[in-house]
Amino acid sequence: MTLILAIQVQDGVVLASDSAMTHRGHVYFNAEKLVPVAKGLPIGLAICGDGALGSVSVSNLLQDFESRQLSSLDRARYDVRDVAARLGDFLEETAGHSSAGNNTSLIIGGYSAGSDMPETWTLQMKSGKVSEISLVWNSNSYGVNWDGQGACIRRLLMDLTLTSRPAEPMHEARAFKTILDGEQVEQTDSPVLVTPGMPILDAVEIARFLMETSITFESYRADQPAKTLGGPIDIAVITRHKGFRWIQRKRHLPGRRRGKI
Repeated sequence: MTLILAIQVQDGVVLASDSAMTHRGHVYFNAEKLVPVAKGLPIGLAICGDGALGSVSVSNLLQDFESRQLSSLDRARYDVRDVAARLGDFLEETAGHSSAGNNTSLIIGGYSAGSDMPETWTLQMKSGKVSEISLVWNSNSYGVNWDGQGACIRRLLMDLTLTSRPAEPMHEARAFKTILDGEQVEQTDSPVLVTPGMPILDAVEIARFLMETSITFESYRADQPAKTLGGPIDIAVITRHKGFRWIQRKRHLPGRRRGKI
């Protein structure tokens, strides 16, 4: 288990992830789980779940994606849905054999060509095959979406108790959505944390707060002795004019260091 999240506002998309990865019974805390999709493209993604498809890590596959799949992309006409579909096809073709229990989830956010507003999608893979590509936030919707160990976020945003609940599926993304007309999804009495006109820096601070609070919360849970959430927090923003930019990144963090937009 790990945690990734996306926050979408009018100014862009914020992506955040922890750095934990479990492999063959060992937990590592420096995994690369948040990356730009391609150089110069205003799209980024975060990865949750199994860190490898077959014998190849997802992070390595993503580094191959641009040269093998996006070289033919018409950058004047692409859309985020098409990039997500291409990524899914590429991961299926190159993953090889994956065991039946292997599942990987990706949150993909950014801008389609010529679009003034961002959008966010999720891509779900089960046993090395794409099971679903779904729209989370279109150009008229805003809010927080996450995948992984989201018990703390769910408690904060939806005021749900943690007692007597079954284990949360690794790839069940929980969305707290605020539509422009005020409609809310999941619970009508949920607090409005994100609004459409929220400055992107405030969305960054919310993402940082949710990630840090979740890591602390999980570290003290006595019912889960194996700690599979933690490590440095990576945060990036995608905006219309400046594209994908790092705000906080582990390889540049001797401790915790905050970037500026």
